[in-house]
Amino acid sequence: MKKNILVTILLCLLAPFFSAGQTAKKMDSTDLRSLYNSSYVTAAVNYASDWVFAGRKDSVKCPYVSPSVSYYHKSGLFVKGQLSYLTAASAGRIDMFSFSGGYLFSKSRLYGGVDGAVQLFNDSSYAVSSAMSGRIGIYTGYDFSIAELTLDINGLFGKESTDVLTGIELSRRFWLFNDRVTIYPSVYVLAGTQNYYSDYYTTRRSGVKGRPGRGNAGGSGELEVVSLVSSATKRFELLSIDISLPLSYSFGQCKISFTPVYSFPQNIPVVTTNGITSRQDFGNLFYWTAGIRYIF
Repeated sequence: MKKNILVTILLCLLAPFFSAGQTAKKMDSTDLRSLYNSSYVTAAVNYASDWVFAGRKDSVKCPYVSPSVSYYHKSGLFVKGQLSYLTAASAGRIDMFSFSGGYLFSKSRLYGGVDGAVQLFNDSSYAVSSAMSGRIGIYTGYDFSIAELTLDINGLFGKESTDVLTGIELSRRFWLFNDRVTIYPSVYVLAGTQNYYSDYYTTRRSGVKGRPGRGNAGGSGELEVVSLVSSATKRFELLSIDISLPLSYSFGQCKISFTPVYSFPQNIPVVTTNGITSRQDFGNLFYWTAGIRYIF
């Protein structure tokens, strides 16, 4: 199998902090089998239609363009740097920097990895995970030939609180047109705590100025006072069920990818804003990512 078909920039991190933010594909056994052949550098640019994290989002759309550079050593070690530019007309700016690294392994049909990341958000960011500044995670999976099963555990860290998220993914890869086209349908079920969601609404969302339709930016001249039911955000429970269909086309050292995702949020906490209680439920969510990467 050609290496340029097996390796993609979108496969290096777990869902929470990768560029399109959200349900990023982990390296599976097929990708990892070629990892140890040589070291390489990748450069990529990705676009996310919105920032959805664990089935949560802000009411203001948050589309990102995210250039990144990664280095993979044939030992399995990797490092990556990325920035995300918010393309919304009302707030064009660099919204986030992230730095990550870790180790990937593959042995026969067993595969996995451990990694960590730090991310620095703009103070005015309305990415729903912007209250979190770091993550460590581990995942492992097994290739059963007819499908692959992957389990992951992540710890999220912020100034005010921490969270634990666990996920299970069932996926299968298909190759078409002499392996130039890959199709990778998957179902991902995520559970965990959501203190980050409470922190976002109580510290960042209520205090941010100059945001469209929010607080002082909304023209009322009053700052929103927001709180969540803390007991709900501290409970470990089902957060989302995501169905995705990553598609990619490889030519030479380049790969073009497109991933539509349909997310079914679960157990969204109640939010109280200026004494009015509501649930930030936007229904089932659809978003997509697209990108191009080059291997040096």
